[in-house]
Amino acid sequence: MNESDLLSEAQLVALAEALDGDMVLSVYLEQPVSDPAGRDAWQATILNALAPVRASLAEQSRNERDEFERSVALLGDVVSDGSPAAHACGWVGFITSDQVRFAGALPAPTPTLVRWQRGVWATPCIRALKQHRVVIVAIADGVSARLFRYVAGSLLPAGKVAVHVRGGHADHLGALPRAGFHPGTRGTPATDLAAKARVTARGRLVHAAASQILALAGESGYVILGGTTPAAHALLRELSPSLARHTLCLAALTARTPDAAIRDLAAQGASALRDADDQAMVDQLIEAVGAHGAAVAGAVAVLDAASAGRAHEVLLTERFVNAEPELAEQAVKFALAHHTRLEIVMGEAADRLDREAGGIAAHLRFVRQPADPLAAAS
Repeated sequence: MNESDLLSEAQLVALAEALDGDMVLSVYLEQPVSDPAGRDAWQATILNALAPVRASLAEQSRNERDEFERSVALLGDVVSDGSPAAHACGWVGFITSDQVRFAGALPAPTPTLVRWQRGVWATPCIRALKQHRVVIVAIADGVSARLFRYVAGSLLPAGKVAVHVRGGHADHLGALPRAGFHPGTRGTPATDLAAKARVTARGRLVHAAASQILALAGESGYVILGGTTPAAHALLRELSPSLARHTLCLAALTARTPDAAIRDLAAQGASALRDADDQAMVDQLIEAVGAHGAAVAGAVAVLDAASAGRAHEVLLTERFVNAEPELAEQAVKFALAHHTRLEIVMGEAADRLDREAGGIAAHLRFVRQPADPLAAAS
């Protein structure tokens, strides 16, 4: 599966804007099978998921029922050609009565779900896209670095950086060499020259590798470093501060680590970095709420801020999404409409957000002031 096959956040925002006023059939499939023998099973799963939606339209207008059935027919065309079965991740389709607006892979599995409503049902995409943050793996020694991208459970080669050690083995200008020394270098030990050359080479390597990592990861990607300890630590120091905050050094990641193990370590490292990010976001947000700063907690306050475009960042937990799917979808829809950052946090960070904010909170772009400045004091 190519990374270009995956639904991107930019595509989701564009679809949400374009289809906001249209009736849309949103279909999510949980890790469709990759062999034709199992196709009947997931086709039956889709039919079962469509049944309650079709039943709910019994009292709606004939026009809406016809729109739904035309959308289902287009879905059937997509399913019958085997497109969902070609992907090992989750799958999503957004279909109107006249066109398949998007049909493709997600970077993580989602529960099978069918929704028929005005606009796309986007919350499962937000969950899956959390797994789509760029993850770059670099395994470096003194003279080379191998780079990989970890994408949706797959490890993809991303290039190699190599330098040559210069110096340390100078010609002896026709004179016989003395052990450990080069004549003409005023007694400088050859071992010292070689060590200096290796340090110089490592410096050139980490500079070149850091530039390549930045080009691949941007300032917000995750980076996992391995190889020799001096090279990995030197590379960490070379990265920009914003990227270094999202970087993890793993001693278990060496030049001899097989690709399958690199993939597993990349998954573990990315999960650890996401957990740390989630914890920092929730800690900052809860502190801002507690200090009556530019943050709000709870569904009512967050939806009010998000609907007005006052929310800079909305955080939700899996528990809130599962318990209050309609409210979660409203928050997602408002956030997409106003280009608000969205995060579904997990782990210990989610536990704290559930306990102290009811599973949903938001940083604000600005604090709304009362119309009468004296009202707040009365």
